[in-house]
Amino acid sequence: MESKIALKCWKPTPATIWQGREDTEEGTAGYRWHQQVQCLSKPDWPTQGTVLLGFVCEEGVRRNQGRVGAAGGPEAIRKALANLPWHDEIIAHSEMLNIQDQTIQAGTHTLSKAAIWDGGDVICAEEDRLLQADLTQAQQTLADAITGIFQAGAKPMVLGGGHEVSFGSFLGLAQWALCQPQLPRIGILNVDPHFDIRKPGSNGPSSGTPFYQVAQWCEAHKWPFHYGCLGISRWSNTQALFQRADQWQIQYQFDTQLSEGQLPETLSWIDAFVAEIDWLYLTIDMDVFPAALVPGVSAPAAMGVHPWVVEHIISHLRQHYSHKLMLADVAELNPTYDRDQISAKVAARLVANLLQ
Repeated sequence: MESKIALKCWKPTPATIWQGREDTEEGTAGYRWHQQVQCLSKPDWPTQGTVLLGFVCEEGVRRNQGRVGAAGGPEAIRKALANLPWHDEIIAHSEMLNIQDQTIQAGTHTLSKAAIWDGGDVICAEEDRLLQADLTQAQQTLADAITGIFQAGAKPMVLGGGHEVSFGSFLGLAQWALCQPQLPRIGILNVDPHFDIRKPGSNGPSSGTPFYQVAQWCEAHKWPFHYGCLGISRWSNTQALFQRADQWQIQYQFDTQLSEGQLPETLSWIDAFVAEIDWLYLTIDMDVFPAALVPGVSAPAAMGVHPWVVEHIISHLRQHYSHKLMLADVAELNPTYDRDQISAKVAARLVANLLQ
């Protein structure tokens, strides 16, 4: 399906990003992601499968006085995904596209729900001055791309980028919700040490404001604001933010409550949250993990939540709520500060677990 997004804010992913080991002696059972993911040369979305969509932007982090570098997140995640083993249905290349010249007629092939496509990147002008697009336009372009992917029949998976990605992600899902005969209740589950409900300052929205923006959007459209946070740090949020969270009846658990020993209580908390909604948008901020384990992030956590706990949360959502889990993104991977690509590998594993 041909997209109506602002092309000046979008670029295709070079097929050369998807490279890795090839175990030819194992046949198709030895395939890895780089042998199955197919790049789209233009935003003509497929009718089935999942579309990886990058958000190459760190302007929100810059405005939020964080460590810049998150614009490199989508490429780093792709490179880390490329060499992971493929654990789903094998799709014959000949049925999909000629990867050498990147030609594709999306929607004309017999596609599989297991297919994963690379839908390129939405790019903010601050990362590419030639595009002449600002953060607000980049967020709207991301939203339009997400809505277009849903309209075509596929599902998006967004790779950030700073956490300013979340307003664009939510907006894309909300636009799709408005196309439904009966309006679904959307809930946002944010795995993050920060509430990200700061009021936008004089320089505009940032990576610290996306859910304030969502709350304002919901109020303007007379929608309920269903927002929950897992991993909140007492030492990463001011009293003003806790007061606003209480005023808005935001549900949350502290990072100290998210351990393997307390996992049953966390999963019960999730069950209660998801019971109140029809569609779930999951966003994972890489800042939530301990800096000792995941150093390549915008705002490193002194303690944080162990990746195992987040993997359990993902497994629980996929096992029990796959029919509600409509959209997910990963934010704040900062390859500039990574060590041995370990943070990118953690992000890639989270994405792989969400999709396979």
